[in-house]
Amino acid sequence: MNALVRGDFRAANNLRFGLELNPVPGISLRGGYASYGSMLHDSGAMFYDPVPYRQESISGGLGYRAGNISLDLTYVNSVTNFSEYDQFYYRGENNYGWEITLLSGEINTKRNRDLVALSFGVRF
Repeated sequence: MNALVRGDFRAANNLRFGLELNPVPGISLRGGYASYGSMLHDSGAMFYDPVPYRQESISGGLGYRAGNISLDLTYVNSVTNFSEYDQFYYRGENNYGWEITLLSGEINTKRNRDLVALSFGVRF
């Protein structure tokens, strides 16, 4: 089983970094970047389901703190690329009794997500 997994997958290189600035007391400006590398040995490998092989995210935020109360607003844009995959539509016999399989062809999927989060905190 481990040999099968090692045949398709490998260790991925991931990079994340962020920066927070406090221009005035109680106000924070934040930004960040994350890159999650491919875990696939071959990015052209075909699967029957999409497998994420690369993701990048960019984030920015604004924070406010007064005493024991905090308020944070964050925006994250994340783009995920998936491996190509085939989707079966039909497998069976045609009118002549021949076994046939009809495929959709290679499907490429890319997901783009935008996230906005607002959080409120009280320290006690």
